Amino acid sequence: MKNSSFRPKNLPKHISMKTVLKILLLSGLIGIIAFSCRKDTIIKPQYNANITLYNKPLDVIRANILGKWKLEYEKGGICSTCINDHFKNYIWEFTSDNKIIQTYNDTLLADSKISWLKGKDVYGRLTYLMNFYQGIVPIDLIVNDIHDDTLVFSDNAADAVSYYLLRLN
Repeated sequence: MKNSSFRPKNLPKHISMKTVLKILLLSGLIGIIAFSCRKDTIIKPQYNANITLYNKPLDVIRANILGKWKLEYEKGGICSTCINDHFKNYIWEFTSDNKIIQTYNDTLLADSKISWLKGKDVYGRLTYLMNFYQGIVPIDLIVNDIHDDTLVFSDNAADAVSYYLLRLN
């Protein structure tokens, strides 16, 4: 009677079929795992800073917001869950001489000295409120925090809009 087991002719005698099957099974498992992993296309933040700012001294707040930031989106207002992300080229720059320069599509919107007022915000927290002018319009903001290199401001008002900015430099 003929042996009914399958064994390739070119397989060396010292390697068993069980070993071949284990290698194939392991290779297949590794392939499935490798190709099923999700590949993120999100660019990691440069500084990866995480800091609450509203309860910090003014010098800490100013040091952490210094530089150029790009407005990624706004959230809130009357519709607290609504996100507005149409500001693709809105740049906020905080200078070392305590100024804010805002541009949108390279058009200057604000070039103003910042006034810092220590007081209670609309949430009842003692903080430094950031005041400046955008043209003739007074702006009153709370510097909330930086999370994963995203700076978050909010209006010091009921139904506040929050502004989410990504560090550029």
